[in-house]
Amino acid sequence: MADITATILVIAGSYLLGALPSAYLLARAVKGIDIREYGSGNVGIANFSVHVGKLWMVPLILFDIFAKGILPVAVASDNILGLGLWVEAGAGMASILGHNWSVWLKFTGGRGMATVLGVVAALHYPLVLLYGGQAGMAWLAARGRRNPLYLIAGTGLIVLFGSVLDRQGRPLWAVVPACGFLFALLVFYAVLGGIQRLQARAKDSALWWGLAALLLPVWSAVLEQPVAVTAFCCLFLAVTATKRLGSNRGTVGADEPQRVGFFKLVWNRLVFDRDINERRAWVNRGPSEGSPGDAGGASNMDAAQ
Repeated sequence: MADITATILVIAGSYLLGALPSAYLLARAVKGIDIREYGSGNVGIANFSVHVGKLWMVPLILFDIFAKGILPVAVASDNILGLGLWVEAGAGMASILGHNWSVWLKFTGGRGMATVLGVVAALHYPLVLLYGGQAGMAWLAARGRRNPLYLIAGTGLIVLFGSVLDRQGRPLWAVVPACGFLFALLVFYAVLGGIQRLQARAKDSALWWGLAALLLPVWSAVLEQPVAVTAFCCLFLAVTATKRLGSNRGTVGADEPQRVGFFKLVWNRLVFDRDINERRAWVNRGPSEGSPGDAGGASNMDAAQ
């Protein structure tokens, strides 16, 4: 009975901790704005960096990773309450759900991409090298066209990951394909960044993080993780897809000239996490183009149907 009570309290507490709207509160404190009325309407780091500033991203990222991500898993772990791996994974997922659908913001929120870094690091840290490192390599490769040092740094990430796997005693059949696949991704992103008409796509962070989420269950299986960890990775992928497709309730859709058809809209949301084709036009929107409370601000999903 004590374990059941502790489990319920940890899961509920993790949700409420994740639901703390840190980006919303910081944007209010620093710029006096409602971040939901700007850009994508997302209460997360990417939207925050554009409309509040990159410098203020640092405390926000640290809070999301350590407080929202690592802390709930650590509390449920053998180091503190010893509730078992399933509860650790459940606490981490509850925090992500709170971040994405915050009770304090009428069940709107962010995407949980920084929070999951902390959760995965606490569950099994080599996974975070793959999840975050993969997106990091995409960022490096997209800029390697101008400076080959970016590509060298990306290769260094792969070598680091391979050495971590080797030191953990992972079999060669797992290490070599994993590192080879990462190197292929690095080359792919570098080539993509070198094609002028595709450079904007290569630098699109939503694409990188989406691919990282898609491959997270695969990496968990390659690293022979327990079922609880792999189940968490699969559920996170489902949560990411659901959040992207549904967007934030009340977020203003695209203006009439920018609206796209239904299937194109689904593609844009699922892959690029926005309603329209042009990223810059989407992330730089302001309240003058409508706000979440506007009666006339119908979502683009409704308009496409």
